[in-house]
Amino acid sequence: MDDVYIIRDLETLRTIADSRRVDILRLLQQPMTASQVGQRLGETSNSIYYHINELEKKGMVRLVETRLKGHLTEKYYQAVARGYSPSPTLFESDFEAVMETGVELNLGLLDTAAYEMKRALAANLFQPDTMSQTYFSQNPLALAPEQLAAFTQRLDALLTEFGMDGCPSDPATSLLTILLHPLAPGGGTNQTDKTE
Repeated sequence: MDDVYIIRDLETLRTIADSRRVDILRLLQQPMTASQVGQRLGETSNSIYYHINELEKKGMVRLVETRLKGHLTEKYYQAVARGYSPSPTLFESDFEAVMETGVELNLGLLDTAAYEMKRALAANLFQPDTMSQTYFSQNPLALAPEQLAAFTQRLDALLTEFGMDGCPSDPATSLLTILLHPLAPGGGTNQTDKTE
């Protein structure tokens, strides 16, 4: 599995602008069937198979195993990368359309984060002994372009170091959602920074 899948065209970016597909890619970090993904997301396997098929067409997931179970064939799919990033040349095409799709994608990521937090709350996972697994932070940054490049490189290195590949046999899994975007004047004053 690659660290990052580079998105080189607008249609591929639009493919993952749907928050359900972002959820599917997150779950497919491990091989799963459409039925297994559907059970996790509370959707039918037919609906999930449609989305997996669209992701497979764009090369974002691949069929990794086929198993016979009685008279049925189970197909296991897996994401081809841990993360997805637009190519810098993508912004040279239709900039407005790319940005609109990128915003839709980021809003989908936020929706997924909120959904997963609500699921964790409903599952009673926020307990005194598990609060060390949470970190809430929202910080405006004031960085020169070269500092911003260094920051994102260090962040990428951290994500690679602590990613799913080198995890222990019984990990405490967490969802990390990061958005970094320009801040309009007067924004960023309501920041929270809390570590439990």
